[in-house]
Amino acid sequence: MSAAHGALPGSMAGPWMLDGRDAIYGMVAGVSNAIPVGVLRGTGTVSVADKGAIGDGDSHPLSEVFPTLDAARKMYPFAASLRMEIDEAAIRLAILEAEAARPKKAVYLPGGRRYRVGGTLTLDQVSMFSDAIGTTLVCADLGRGRPCIELTGDSNRMNVRPYLRDLTIEGPGRPARVGESPAECDGVRIGRPGTKTAPQLERVFVSGFRNGIVIDQDDGHIMMYSVAATDNYYGLHLVRTNGDTKMLNCQFGGNRFAGIGCRPDAGLGGGFTCYQTTFGFQPYGIYQEPGPGRNNLLTDGIIHGRFEALGNGAIVSDATAAGENPMVSGIRIVGTGFNWDDSFRIASRPRDYCLKLPFVQGINTIEMDNFPFAPGDRGMIHAGDGQGRFRLIFSGRAKPEPDWKLVAGNDYTEGLTRVSVRDTVNTVEVAVPAGARSASVRVQTNCYAASSRGINPQATPMGDPGGSWWIATAEQGAFTELTVRLSAPAPSGGVRFRILVTDKD
Repeated sequence: MSAAHGALPGSMAGPWMLDGRDAIYGMVAGVSNAIPVGVLRGTGTVSVADKGAIGDGDSHPLSEVFPTLDAARKMYPFAASLRMEIDEAAIRLAILEAEAARPKKAVYLPGGRRYRVGGTLTLDQVSMFSDAIGTTLVCADLGRGRPCIELTGDSNRMNVRPYLRDLTIEGPGRPARVGESPAECDGVRIGRPGTKTAPQLERVFVSGFRNGIVIDQDDGHIMMYSVAATDNYYGLHLVRTNGDTKMLNCQFGGNRFAGIGCRPDAGLGGGFTCYQTTFGFQPYGIYQEPGPGRNNLLTDGIIHGRFEALGNGAIVSDATAAGENPMVSGIRIVGTGFNWDDSFRIASRPRDYCLKLPFVQGINTIEMDNFPFAPGDRGMIHAGDGQGRFRLIFSGRAKPEPDWKLVAGNDYTEGLTRVSVRDTVNTVEVAVPAGARSASVRVQTNCYAASSRGINPQATPMGDPGGSWWIATAEQGAFTELTVRLSAPAPSGGVRFRILVTDKD
């Protein structure tokens, strides 16, 4: 190896080595402890610099140093070609040593470097980290569905949680318009059939892939802090997971299709918690693909995030009914931060609703701010094909323009929504399409009288003003299209509208 490239493993120095620095990890408040890098890279670590890594960002195949493949295999027994990058060979050798150690060690990549990788790096319950200034893995085009880093393992116990820290994973991304993928390979894949790893990703940045991060295992318990997945097709793609995912201060915006994409039978199920995370500047914030849906899109989730500058929808599911589980249940969205932006719109796809939430159940709350969710071409929210009684509660001082519109689906057995908006005059409209299986629609206002117009068939007020029922009925299975519109002034205490769609009298 030339002097410009440093020495082979066994040398005591090289230009890629840190000069005695002991950088300190940054902190995410309340999440991780400040750990001296010197501790992390001590006896429990393997440095890729000691295995011959160069890290200058340029291509250095094994043929630069080794005259034959047999000679290269004396250093790197797994080498299959002299075209393999020296950086990748050094990282693989470090991973093998870390896996063989008891207890397993962590792989250390000196900070400020750019390491070239031409194949998948598999970490079996092994951690990989850099200094607080970070370092970059430059990934070649690996082919459709192949990841740059694959995290595997069979334990999700907290005391063996592997981690990725302070790494940038840069894909082969090509220029791509909205709706197009910048690459075919993936950045980080968590799990594979038969594994139950529970990694922690901290200050990890992934871009230029089809899927920035993929979760594909039957278990969850995955933690992400200050993770950014941008300029991918999907920032995060959920293939299989049971939920229990934690996100804090993450960025899943600026992708070509959606920040989070889900298979129809996968989603952010029970135990999903998301704080201070953004899903903007792309066609969809969260999108569930079409097909039979057998799992939860969102359940017991708390999202305190932003959905600004979206082209086609904030949370949209195109899944169809299957199985017994509702697709959305018990969610709470706080601080919407929403607006439409045509520059991120896929013209060939609809912008019917801001929120399209089929199979809704339980109590679901959306707390608006100064930038509330706004209607698409057909309404603000579609709550269709519900399998039981549900409640949607909207609150906040701001309201969308034009006013609220809820569109009910065609397969309701029973549904309930309540809207509460403070300090404004509000109009609520519920639309039940022709052919819906419900036999009646009841609309109740609490505290203030309501007016109705455009009701077909004719609605009849029942009860006292201020607490009245407006009811319209039709025969079972022959429900005609119905629109009910209510208006009422709302002082500081707010006004609540309850809309009941039911097949009962």
